[in-house]
Parts: sequence; structure tokens; C-alpha cells
Amino acid sequence: MPASNPFSPHPLFRGGHLQTLAGFYWPTRQPKYQATPHLLDVPGGDKIALHDDQPPNWQATDRVALLLHGLAGCHGSGYMWRLADRLCARGIRCFRMDMRGTGASTGKAKLPGHAGRTEDAEIAINWIAEQAPDAPLTMAGFSMGGNIALGTAANASTKSIGNLQRCIAVCPPVDLSRCCSELRKGTGNFYDKYLIRFLVKKWQQTGGQLNGAAPRSIYEFDDQITAPLSGFRDAEDYYANCSSGPRLTEIKLPAKLLASKDDPVVAYSATAAYKRSASVELITTESGGHLGFLSTCGKVQDRRWMDWQLCEWIDSDW
Repeated sequence: MPASNPFSPHPLFRGGHLQTLAGFYWPTRQPKYQATPHLLDVPGGDKIALHDDQPPNWQATDRVALLLHGLAGCHGSGYMWRLADRLCARGIRCFRMDMRGTGASTGKAKLPGHAGRTEDAEIAINWIAEQAPDAPLTMAGFSMGGNIALGTAANASTKSIGNLQRCIAVCPPVDLSRCCSELRKGTGNFYDKYLIRFLVKKWQQTGGQLNGAAPRSIYEFDDQITAPLSGFRDAEDYYANCSSGPRLTEIKLPAKLLASKDDPVVAYSATAAYKRSASVELITTESGGHLGFLSTCGKVQDRRWMDWQLCEWIDSDW
């Protein structure tokens, strides 16, 4: 069912927090894993993984999509496998990327993934172009992956990056400093605490060391671990150099940025504040939370409005 109609939130899940949580927990049939995994070398001697979901009827000139997950995600995140499954049903070949230290890349990277790892996305796009040289590619990023996607699209304004044709970013934290600041306030602290527990546990499981007390917020994690290990002076230097907001005016290829006004993780006001090039279209919904977008009955099948909207965009000409 097409998702061209405007988003209308589920009547039981109104508001950003309920949309976010319902989007995460709403049950959806998970298909059997049938992708072909590939490990790619990236700078620093690390590796990332691509999970190649190729439809049986896919042809060499058909579309391909590269999906980039968020901060606490991987190829197995709900939005990643749902979209891959639905794109494959439309005959679109889909590559789900595991960033450094996540999914199939766990234990194969010494350096942390972060919101500015556009070099990793570029390596993935160029590698896909070698495998499918005649296939136009759409890159779609979620949350932190959306920030990487936008930064990569900006890089493409000055150099050729594989067959990258278009970019989609969903709920991206285009102002990383503002995003972390908002997460330390009020109800945002709930998400900050959840994410920092995940990050610290993941860091320790992969052999990472903590110098002193464990970080108590994403900001402290970035200041103590992400920034120094990635060549930045501190968290603010990392945020200033990796936020995609100031670069939205550089983007020349067609790009869509989907944002919700009641997103409790990424401040919409920060997203809307940045100037954009004529190639970047900001699509705003009044509700939807953070990667939620669970719709009212009758709008789209299984209420997953975000999934079907992205399928429609990837499967059509802009």
C-alpha cells in the first residue's frame, strides 16, 4: 500500500515519547536472515560489514540501496531488516551496513564508529559500485546514520562517490552538540541513560578500556572515548567537525530529510534552523517521535508509515 498520504499517528500513541517507544516495540514479522555478509577494510586497520540482500529477479541496472543504522543499532535493528525486506520485495537490492564495532563488525574494529565516519560510508558505496557498476544507489540513514548520510552527500559535491545518486536521512542529529545538550535535560535524560548504558557495555565487551569512572552520559562517553580515539580534541571539537547541519547548503544531489516536531531525541528546532541547498527537501510531520511514525489504521499496512514512505521514495524518481 503506498504511503503518499500524510502521516497520521496511531490514536493510542500520540506524542513523541509514545511514538518512539511504540515504534520500537510494535510487533512485526521478522523474515529469516538470507543476506550475504561482506567484510570491508576501512582506515585504521578496522573492518565494517555489509549485508547484501539481493532479490532473485534483480538485474544489473536495477536500483540498489545502502542503509546506515543509528547509534545503538546494527543490521539487525527493526527498521533495518524491515526496510531491507520490503525493498527486496520490490526488486531493489539492499545493503545493510554494520558500522565499526557493531553487528558483524564486532571484534573487528579497534576504533569506535561515530557520527562523522563518512569515509566508511564512501568505502561501502565505492565497493557496491564495483559489484554493481550500472546500478544507481540511494543511501538512507537513520538517526546517527542519517547524519553520516548527509555528510557523505555533502562530500559528493566535490568528488565522485561510486554510483551515489540520492540521499535520505530520517531523524538525523544534524547538530550533535545541541542534541547531546537536550538529552541531558528533563525527559530526554531517559534516552541518554539508556544509550550510555548500551555504549559502555558494548565498549567493554569489545575490549575497550575505561580510564577512571564510567561515563554517565553520551557527552562524557564522546569526551572520554569517541573524541580522543578518533583524532578530535574533545567532545565539542568532535561535534563541531562532524555535525551535518552546517553542510546542508553544500549538498547538490537530491536529498530528503524526514523529521518529526515531537522527536524526543533530536531537537526539531535545531534541524529546522539550518539553511539548506535547493537539493535538500525537509519533510516535517507534527508527530512521529524518533524513528516511530506508527500510523492510524488504514493509512498503511502494519501501521509502519516510515517504512512504506521510504520504500516509495527509493522506488521512484524524484
